[in-house]
Amino acid sequence: MKGVALKDHKHKFKSGEPHCPYCISDILHWPSNRDFSRCSICERVLWLFPRANSDGERQILCFIDAGRTYVAVGTTLFFLSIFLLGYFSGAIIVFCVFVLLPFGAFDLMDAYDGYQSKIQRLTRYLFEDRAANLISMFKFIWGMLTISLAISILVIA
Repeated sequence: MKGVALKDHKHKFKSGEPHCPYCISDILHWPSNRDFSRCSICERVLWLFPRANSDGERQILCFIDAGRTYVAVGTTLFFLSIFLLGYFSGAIIVFCVFVLLPFGAFDLMDAYDGYQSKIQRLTRYLFEDRAANLISMFKFIWGMLTISLAISILVIA
């Protein structure tokens, strides 16, 4: 299957036909003038992200994976600055809450999308049907536990 609708699109992609980074299926259509769209197979939210040091070239990222990466990088930079500056106060507790909440929300989004599409990915393996629903259930439980932990930390602190 070729991405016929994307050949006329104004965005340039690095390697020929664009693929969904989650399920590796061809992206057949991307709405013009939009940075976000959904994959027609796995229903994940995809993001057209501008590449650094390129002339208008764009990269397709899975929104959930990109969000987790940004939260992890922000957390690393925060803790590095905390250790370098020597601040060990209640701000660390509050920041931990603001790290746990997005991770829990991303797990809930991933669980919902996986349950709807019956496609889930763990590391390098792609699961379908009943296995995907089981993984989605565990991701949903993990996301709820993460969010409840964040809320209980806020209440205790």
